[in-house]
Amino acid sequence: MNTSVSILVVDDSLLELQMTVGYLRQYFEVHASSSGERALEMISTHRPSIVLLDVNMPDLDGYEVCRRIRERDKHLKVIFVSAYDSTSEILKGYTVGGNDYIVKPYEPIILLSKINQAIADETEFEQASHSSADLAMEAMTSFGELGSVLTFLRSSFRITTVEGLANLMMRTLDAYGLETCLQLRTPKTAINFSHQGATSPIEDELMSRISKMPGRFAESGARMFVNYEHTSLMIKNMPFDDDVKMGRIRDNIAIMLEGADERLSMIAIDVSIQESLELVKHTHQSIVNDHMVMIEQNMDELKAALLKLDLNNDQERELQEIIQNGKQALSANFEKMHDIEAQISKVHELVQNNLDSDKHAQQAPGSIDLF
Repeated sequence: MNTSVSILVVDDSLLELQMTVGYLRQYFEVHASSSGERALEMISTHRPSIVLLDVNMPDLDGYEVCRRIRERDKHLKVIFVSAYDSTSEILKGYTVGGNDYIVKPYEPIILLSKINQAIADETEFEQASHSSADLAMEAMTSFGELGSVLTFLRSSFRITTVEGLANLMMRTLDAYGLETCLQLRTPKTAINFSHQGATSPIEDELMSRISKMPGRFAESGARMFVNYEHTSLMIKNMPFDDDVKMGRIRDNIAIMLEGADERLSMIAIDVSIQESLELVKHTHQSIVNDHMVMIEQNMDELKAALLKLDLNNDQERELQEIIQNGKQALSANFEKMHDIEAQISKVHELVQNNLDSDKHAQQAPGSIDLF
């Protein structure tokens, strides 16, 4: 049992409370409360590592309890447990400061997994040091909001990785003073990013739902959601009280995300081309090697067969000549195959060098164009 981790379980259902506490006591120090008011008192006297918080309670619901927790403690991990599965309910939990959201009924192993993930995330995210490229991006904002978008589009042309594109987008969004979560999707995976560094589990769930949103834009409270084919964005602090500023941001972000969506498609194509070239190269080499082995084996078998045949000298010379001519023809074909292999290697090297130079350009100080 991990006694360094304490869990506070809050649920007005005594049966569910007993079942959850009984299960978790195998692994952690566990405390229990059947009301929100009592839970707040317990937190003030003995801060737990994690709070498992039921949403539907009679005195204070889980959302209000979490809101009061956040007034006192910004870092305490809060995991909501609820029978409600709608996006609006999950968004409520996120809005008041929840770190994760589990829908009832759930398997105990899922609960344990969520708790272990929260424990692993307990350490503060390290603030990334600003490179000179970061400073250049910050300085770029003096050219104005539209300049930020145009510079993003120009800089994105040389980006060759999903992570590189995400970093460029987050720096541009930071220049607007926006707090955001971003999801970039390729045919193989979907990756989430946050202005804080890593996304929380509840943010991951929200980004997954936003990606299935039918329209381009949606709003909820101070949040705006933007969704394209390969790119989704959640803005947490949209200035809805300033119509002019909000309109500018909305227009510029639409341009930026449309450009990012196109660039993400090209990155996926570039990676696919590189992987295909690598596969063709290895497959071709394997075929050549297999044929060389087969020819050598056939030649040995033919020579052994000649020794067993009762042939005169003229017949043996004739067969030897036929075999030799066939061997020369095969050798000529293999030379052509080696020429093809050399061309494949050359194309693969050009693609790889281009990708490597692009990555170096992304990392090099001052590599972002200013106009």
